[in-house]
Amino acid sequence: SSIFPSASKCFRFSTCLAGMVIFKTQSYEEAEALCKLEPLVVEGYATYTLASLQVADRNNDYLL
Repeated sequence: SSIFPSASKCFRFSTCLAGMVIFKTQSYEEAEALCKLEPLVVEGYATYTLASLQVADRNNDYLL
């Protein structure tokens, strides 16, 4: 048994590895297309969750 109870939900051959990638793209659709090209996703060994991020800076009052 694995020390990681959710290991089967990550990579089938590993003990629950995870990571984050930040894409700088012109659109959400462009980022999604990149995710769908990831070899581990294509082969069914990994999944992805795509979220939009907004930079907090002086121009937008730091999102306050």
